[in-house]
Amino acid sequence: MGKDHIIGLTLTNSALEWTALEKAKDAIEVTDAGRAEVESRPSEEGGEAQVQAAAPGDLVAKNSAKLHGKVTLGLPSDQLLIRVVKLPAVPDEDLKGMVQLQVDKLSPFPIENMVVSYEILNKKDDSLLVLVAAAKNDVVDSTGKMLAQSKIFPSRVDANAVGWWRLFNDGGHVNKSGRQIFVIIADPVPDVIVSQDGIPVVFRSLSERGPLTSEEFYSEIARDVAYSLISLDLEKGGGQCTISVWYRGDEPVFLADRLKQECPCEVVLHSIDSIPPVTEGIARRTIDGGPLLDLTPESWRVSGGEKLFRHRMLMGAFIIIGIWTLCIVLFSGSLLYQERRVLSLNAELKNTQGPADEVMSIRKRVAIITRYSDRTRSSLECLREISMLLPEGVEITSFEYKRTGTPPGITINGQAPSVALVYEFKASLDSSKLFMKGTIKGPYEQKGRQVFQIDMRLPGGGE
Repeated sequence: MGKDHIIGLTLTNSALEWTALEKAKDAIEVTDAGRAEVESRPSEEGGEAQVQAAAPGDLVAKNSAKLHGKVTLGLPSDQLLIRVVKLPAVPDEDLKGMVQLQVDKLSPFPIENMVVSYEILNKKDDSLLVLVAAAKNDVVDSTGKMLAQSKIFPSRVDANAVGWWRLFNDGGHVNKSGRQIFVIIADPVPDVIVSQDGIPVVFRSLSERGPLTSEEFYSEIARDVAYSLISLDLEKGGGQCTISVWYRGDEPVFLADRLKQECPCEVVLHSIDSIPPVTEGIARRTIDGGPLLDLTPESWRVSGGEKLFRHRMLMGAFIIIGIWTLCIVLFSGSLLYQERRVLSLNAELKNTQGPADEVMSIRKRVAIITRYSDRTRSSLECLREISMLLPEGVEITSFEYKRTGTPPGITINGQAPSVALVYEFKASLDSSKLFMKGTIKGPYEQKGRQVFQIDMRLPGGGE
């Protein structure tokens, strides 16, 4: 097996899928690919109930001989918290902390119980477009234990959604201008990817079909896509858009008709069988290398790499001993210099600490005075601005002024007779010079009214 032998792998409760790639010079070729599904058979009593004849772990064991190499495991979007966020351009060590904060705000679970990773999608001079993903430890570990029983230890854990994105890019299906929505109906839970000018800005999963009929299921998909489109229009503005539906099985004509009714976009249908499986997209990402999304738990790295670690330690023992001897000599020579340097710096610190503390104290007092003397963004000014911008028919049920926070802001709860009035109110607030651009939750119908919540940030201190 060549050193560049890469396997992309996905495992769900119903199927196992894999693709093996090998890089030879400048070419990449598929050396193996397959899909095994959990079979079912009638119950022994002869009734209509079906029971599984094989579990996912059995599929792994049966095909384990084909799955040994550098394995990348792909997780479906419904098992992940996945978002695309815009962050300031900062050093890598600071970016990791910012990503942790984003996940902590978005996730309902403690961040200590999750695996968090990120990947930079687009980089500008002053900002970064970052794909942030997180998964619960027990969700990833359950799959890892199943694979470990067959001596398979993935070297990286990826997201299926970005595997699909790689296939669409490589196949020339991504428009380099305008907005494009990819609806992927290949697994039990559909995926949606939205790109703007050839760059992905949204990854999300939709609802599982469950007991719904095909028409009900497709209607739900169309409504979800329409809601995503409205949210993007409010955030980034409207424009020309295309919806590409990638399906497995029969052509979803009903879904295409519903999408045309719900969304002002061109709708194009594609068979998912016309492109490679998602596991090939995952494997292509791995074989290219670079800083990629990696949701591998630390415990996996220890378990899967334990034998490899011991082997490398033995092979490098003599080299380490030689380097260690040289380091001792250099360390002994530099230790005396460092001690003298520390003494010098401590003396300098004592001379500057007093003036520095005094300056910091003055700055804090000045900041407090400035903040409390500036009434341009007080709670009364905010309420006055909201009253002037409030459309007729929209009612405010509560108003909360958040004095603390970075930056401070306001929260408005209200109700309106129609969705259009809610979005009109939100647009007016966004255009106000008093507030920064905010976020909206809802609207959703409650007792015949459209209930909503709007959070607006203030650019400076409050009252």
